[in-house]
Amino acid sequence: MLNYFILHIAYYRLLESVFAELNSSMDKGLDSVRKYGNTSDASMPLAWYEGVKEGKLKIGDKVFLIGYGGGFTYGGIYIHNQIARW
Repeated sequence: MLNYFILHIAYYRLLESVFAELNSSMDKGLDSVRKYGNTSDASMPLAWYEGVKEGKLKIGDKVFLIGYGGGFTYGGIYIHNQIARW
């Protein structure tokens, strides 16, 4: 079972659209765009940091990270979280 998605996202409305397309709850997403705005490549590590700091992301959680760039470039990774606190 997948616990969280961490997406590189430029603005919150796009994040809402992605979760609508996935037919998934926004609770499954960790983001940094609401707190920090568009931080480009730093959005995923910031979202991870916030998830751990807020106690949402626990050791053993399964997380899917995906980033994309201009044009048709993208990359993703599926991992198990091993960070308990920062």
